[in-house]
Amino acid sequence: MIALCLFLSLWIGLLFKKSFITFGILTVIFLIYIAKKYTKNLMILCLVTFGVGVGISYLNIEYSKTDYKGIVIDSKDNYYLFDSFGERLYVYEKNNDKEIGDIVHLYGNTYQLDFVTLESEFDFNEYLNDKGVYKKINVSHEETLFENPIKIKKIRNGFLANFDEDTSSVLGAILFSNSLNSEETTFLKNLNISRLLNFSGVYIYFLYNFIYYLFRKVFKEKISEILSLTLLSFYSIFTFPKFTIIRILFIKFIKLINKYRFNESISYLTILGITGLFFLIIDYHLAYQTSFQLGYLFSLNAYLLNPIFSRRKKVKETIYNFIATYFFFIPFEISFNYCINPLGYLVSILISPLFLLLGLVGFLCFFK
Repeated sequence: MIALCLFLSLWIGLLFKKSFITFGILTVIFLIYIAKKYTKNLMILCLVTFGVGVGISYLNIEYSKTDYKGIVIDSKDNYYLFDSFGERLYVYEKNNDKEIGDIVHLYGNTYQLDFVTLESEFDFNEYLNDKGVYKKINVSHEETLFENPIKIKKIRNGFLANFDEDTSSVLGAILFSNSLNSEETTFLKNLNISRLLNFSGVYIYFLYNFIYYLFRKVFKEKISEILSLTLLSFYSIFTFPKFTIIRILFIKFIKLINKYRFNESISYLTILGITGLFFLIIDYHLAYQTSFQLGYLFSLNAYLLNPIFSRRKKVKETIYNFIATYFFFIPFEISFNYCINPLGYLVSILISPLFLLLGLVGFLCFFK
């Protein structure tokens, strides 16, 4: 439980600059709860961790020079993100073929991000800021110092090229978290179905359980769990840096160790705390990203509500879970679409099995 408290303290501290009032009030309530429920020493430790989070959130590494050496940390069709000893830059490149892990030497001038944002439209500046990117560089010359031999992006694009535009768009969204870019899939984008499946991890849990079920027909429980985790870990290479899969696999790995090494003596909340702290220490910018927020908040929400709903009859339990999940997703829906679609969540639930089946078929086809 200590790990969870420290994780939440660090997370709230990192988010503090987003809204002083909201997270200030939340911090006071959280610390009072810790002091009454546990010990004052833990409250002090949480307060210190919160302060560390606030301090880190205001870090701004900026070198202001004309040449940068660093590594590609994200790569899209027409741009890539570049990390040079802590400073992250946006680099526009048409028909970009860079791979994550490429080491390059860039020459050019840097400028503040200035992407135009229309009312109620996607804010690309804010999206990049949440990843720690505040400037772009106009490249005059570049040198590739190291080229990643594993062409993940090329493999993904080659696989999706086997399908028509609509199928490719949906499969790319489910398997690799690509944006839905087909005209025929606009209504799916408005319903947030791809985001729901990707960010909440429903698709990956479904895949894991299906693979485990197949292995369980042949092997014992422990071997089946290890093989299922190994296969999904291999698949995660081709989805990198999709955080949802990394988070789920890491939690599964910790739970596996806990089960067979520590006889499940470590609670689920402690595991969430340990993994959350680990990811924030590795990259504190994750605190501002939806995949991190939705993944951990959804897990906490489901864990805390389960004892309440499990006392009800099965039908009532299902209805209450449906209502609770609906209200849970409302803030994220507003964040995505700047509006609420009352039927969106219901339609998402009804269509999700079809998408899970499509994702499973796509997964098998990808390995074939």
